[in-house]
Amino acid sequence: ASIPPVRHTLNQAVRSAGIRFNKLSTLSPVVERLPDTWRSGNAPSTPPPLPPQKPRSRAAAELRKTTPLLHAATATSPDDERIDPFLAAPWRRTAAEYGDRFTVSNKKRTETKEDAAKAHKARLPSVTNPATIIAYTDGSQRDERGTTSVGAGVVLYHNGERVRALRAGLGHHAEVYDAEVSALQIAAMAAKAYAEQH
Repeated sequence: ASIPPVRHTLNQAVRSAGIRFNKLSTLSPVVERLPDTWRSGNAPSTPPPLPPQKPRSRAAAELRKTTPLLHAATATSPDDERIDPFLAAPWRRTAAEYGDRFTVSNKKRTETKEDAAKAHKARLPSVTNPATIIAYTDGSQRDERGTTSVGAGVVLYHNGERVRALRAGLGHHAEVYDAEVSALQIAAMAAKAYAEQH
């Protein structure tokens, strides 16, 4: 008797999913399929594909005016408060607070991988500050005998010497992106731990 009917349970699940739309970025594939009002009136950056053929009847045309996604969106409104779950908490330091200690150098489109490696090696001798830790990270995915393996690797250098070499397996269901991000996290934690010990 305490179990609600399936119809009400499903409706509640759809409404809960629709409310979460206000936590998605305007570039999210889900929001890209919603009306332009969800993107402040802007058209989607990746327009949806056109239907393969025109509906043969008026009933079919009316049916195509809505989708399960649009139905879920009726549970909320694009005018409601938008929440960005990726914003930094007020008590956490952001990149701007580190000044020139934290910079991101974007790769030049005309620069090859070999040129970037040479430029990096040429710059290493100038990094003589004892407070500097150099970290190399990588994520990889291998397919062997129908089985996919994903892993992350990290190497830390200090004063020209290798001080840490770490690796982690992420199993068979992760993607290369997961490995790359995990490697960055491992490198940051390892560098912090090494700095605190020395």
